[in-house]
Amino acid sequence: MTFAELRLRRLAAISGTILDENHVGMPGLTVVAYPARIPLRMAASTKSDDRGRYRIGGLARGRYYVRTAAHQLEDGSGLLPTFSPESVAAKEARLLAVDVDQEAAEVDIRPVPGKLV
Repeated sequence: MTFAELRLRRLAAISGTILDENHVGMPGLTVVAYPARIPLRMAASTKSDDRGRYRIGGLARGRYYVRTAAHQLEDGSGLLPTFSPESVAAKEARLLAVDVDQEAAEVDIRPVPGKLV
């Protein structure tokens, strides 16, 4: 009699909160994960929930940047695409290393206000 045990591992994930200037979660913003390669190409994306929390799952092992997408607010002002923690440029962004069965947690982002074209 042969016995085989297969262990399936979960893919990596990144989670955090999108915060405004008062450290309050911002709902409905798109968050994107990019592998740390040039040119940047989207690996996965999600939207923040009603508390501003997000979770991007299904990521392969590697290093990633996380960024919000541009967003128009109700009052007409805008939020620029912003890398974690609070940078418009990729060179100043936080680089996250993730592995299978692990989650990079508390990767908070504070979007930079600005004029959208």
